[in-house]
Amino acid sequence: IQSLMQKNASKNTIAKVLEEICDIFNIEDHYVCDAIVAEFEDEVLYIFAHSALQPSEVCGAVLGSNCGNKYNPFNQKWTIPIPGNKPPVKHIVQPKSGSPVNRILQLSDIHWDAQYTPGLIKECGEPLCCRPPNKKATNPEDGAGIWGELHCDTPYRTVINLMKHLNEISDQFDWVYVTGDLPAHNDWSQTRDNQTKVLVNITKLIKTYLPGKPVYFTIGNHESSPVNSFPPPFITGKESISWL
Repeated sequence: IQSLMQKNASKNTIAKVLEEICDIFNIEDHYVCDAIVAEFEDEVLYIFAHSALQPSEVCGAVLGSNCGNKYNPFNQKWTIPIPGNKPPVKHIVQPKSGSPVNRILQLSDIHWDAQYTPGLIKECGEPLCCRPPNKKATNPEDGAGIWGELHCDTPYRTVINLMKHLNEISDQFDWVYVTGDLPAHNDWSQTRDNQTKVLVNITKLIKTYLPGKPVYFTIGNHESSPVNSFPPPFITGKESISWL
């Protein structure tokens, strides 16, 4: 890839090579390979253009020691200056008996799949099933149920059922932590617009079913698009994470 970039190969040419690598090593089926390269190509090309790693180190990191020398940052000598002296250890003092108690509800990894479709194949050989373009199961036992499946993400009706239940037991907690990973695992076909819609919809549900409850949000690795992509603040423009 670095060689192609040095030769000023077009983005389409490099993307085609990445798709072929994904297919040859059977990383995923062709549909996922094709889509995930398109999802990650801008970020991957940026990293290759700015990476200090040699091709053998990249290959070793991705495919193992049979391919090249795996880069291990823990083998490097890092010097991290820490200002001041180490603060003294402070032992945690247990609260006194009868102290005020706050009960916290934590919601995490809902992974709502807006495309979940009951009856579609629930074991499809892809990272996420029970959704188009998977076909309808010929045997009903092989089809996705209405409430969810092991190899699939959460259908909307299950999210609504959860919210209704939490509303019924809302006297059992005082505030809510929402700790991310609300979108589905369709990492190869996500967009920033769709990710934002998931966050907005789940937030509206929480406000509807848990009115008056203080809610504190954080994001998980699946909120970004592409997945796991959280560029540092000095990355600006269209590659910036400011949209999230």
